[in-house]
Amino acid sequence: MGTTTHTHRPSGIDSLWSRKHDPVCCANEDPSSLRTAQRARSLVETASPNRYDQVPYLSRPQPDSHPNHLAAQARFLGLDPVPVEQSRVLELGCAQAGNLLPMAVAFPTAQFVGLDASAVEIAAGRRIRDDLALQNLDLRHARFEDVDETWGLFDYIICHGVYSWVDAAAQRQILSICRDNLSPQGVVYISYNLLPGWYQRLPLRELMGRMTEGIPRASDQVAAAREALRFLARSLPESEEHYRQLVEAYDHHLADHLDTYIFHEYLSPSNEPIYFHEFIRRAWAHNLQYLSEAEFHSMVPDNISAEVAAELHARASDLMSVEQLLDFIRNRPFRKTLLVHRALVPNRHVEVHALQTLRISGKLEPLGVREVDGQTQLPFPRHPGAHRVMPFRGISGGLFEADTPLSQAALLLLWEHRPNSFTFEALLTQSCAALGRTDPPSDLDRRDVGQTILAAYAGDLVRLRMSRESFQATVSTQPCACPLARYQAERNLEISSRVHQNLRLEPADTLLLQLLDGTRDLNALTHIVAHMLAEGTADMGPRWTEPQPVGAQLPDFLAERLTLFGQLGLLVG
Repeated sequence: MGTTTHTHRPSGIDSLWSRKHDPVCCANEDPSSLRTAQRARSLVETASPNRYDQVPYLSRPQPDSHPNHLAAQARFLGLDPVPVEQSRVLELGCAQAGNLLPMAVAFPTAQFVGLDASAVEIAAGRRIRDDLALQNLDLRHARFEDVDETWGLFDYIICHGVYSWVDAAAQRQILSICRDNLSPQGVVYISYNLLPGWYQRLPLRELMGRMTEGIPRASDQVAAAREALRFLARSLPESEEHYRQLVEAYDHHLADHLDTYIFHEYLSPSNEPIYFHEFIRRAWAHNLQYLSEAEFHSMVPDNISAEVAAELHARASDLMSVEQLLDFIRNRPFRKTLLVHRALVPNRHVEVHALQTLRISGKLEPLGVREVDGQTQLPFPRHPGAHRVMPFRGISGGLFEADTPLSQAALLLLWEHRPNSFTFEALLTQSCAALGRTDPPSDLDRRDVGQTILAAYAGDLVRLRMSRESFQATVSTQPCACPLARYQAERNLEISSRVHQNLRLEPADTLLLQLLDGTRDLNALTHIVAHMLAEGTADMGPRWTEPQPVGAQLPDFLAERLTLFGQLGLLVG
């Protein structure tokens, strides 16, 4: 099957999962005087012209919150979630619906509801929805307390980037909605800032807040906050070298983020990081229980020695204890937690058969792959089995070594057909065929490929989905881009892909996307772009700043970009 580099649970599943895992049961929340003092007005109260109306939050796709991912995670752990195409989805604090819009476009038979207290944000989202003529997206200007039984039940409830930024009353309202408005097999996704990781950031947030007091304009506040970090780094003596490195690291980190992020993350009147065990206790008090992390790979104790892993398992009596200890070991600052009703019984004994009803796609590539003259070249023989070990890297950096011909064939198929997905049986059958076999797969074959996928999932090298998603991975004669992506390209916005990722494209890519309406072949696209270049009306980015032989370069360049669009999940026809 293979091994996951730097991981001491190659399959991602071990005896720890089979232990007793009852959550801490407590009817009352455990208040912390420090964090209670830091709580301020809730989002539903502060989302007024001086906050979210003044500076709308940039709303983007959150891949780990997608209901198809949540459904797969629940099914993987033995539950019976509603298929996304038949589901109702609610997002609390949806902003401009940047997370919901791609879902609504991709799954027209599902129903999506977004709530936000900012009238400006909701109005912006409604404009995009109406421009795209989406009938399955309902965006409501409302407060958390407005949600009652008349809203109905939802199969998936998403709350990303909200829970830590509201006060205790609003946090209870969020969990009450998740309890009262969640369907029997429903799944909740809530992200939140986490201790102990946020302890390092709290003094910096406090400094940035103090240095921006009395500054009325939001843009000036952010500029002052950025300068505050640089001031602190300059002011620290040589004896505080470690602290200065920490401050400089955060300064570099924030340099890559937009002003809207800093304004709402670090200058918000409320930002309450909590411990994992505290959050689980609060959820339990609302008749909700821990299912898993949306980032399943984060539950695997990688990058620690075998001795530490053994001691961790010895000290932890249940899954929640393991997760809490891992937060201390990793100094983790953020979680994306999945919750379900307490009445459900997740299956922690995950085996290969858990993959039978799921779809599998790759987010990996062979290590050392490169493009030569437009052709993909591997650093090892392409034929599975010709090399003893075949290394792969996931998009998040995880490494995996496939060491059997069948496991190599399976991962190569996932890479070559990305972002399209396979059923487990189809992947197994085609992997055998790639080896020239015509006999039916054996139980040993099934275990080989199954354990490979389990290990790759634990290493974040593959995606699991419950429902099929519509992509055009190969370029058709008249390629057509996703309507939402074309709409965003026409307005010079960040692009949302059909794999629910946010993309920042080059000007040439943005121009090409606008032309992909399904009526033009490569010759027509080449002619249009060449004409625009000749007229000086096309912004193709730095690659095209010098005079160039367009006739020789342009067709190959456009074909290359179209292939990339297919791999990114931007094409639908």
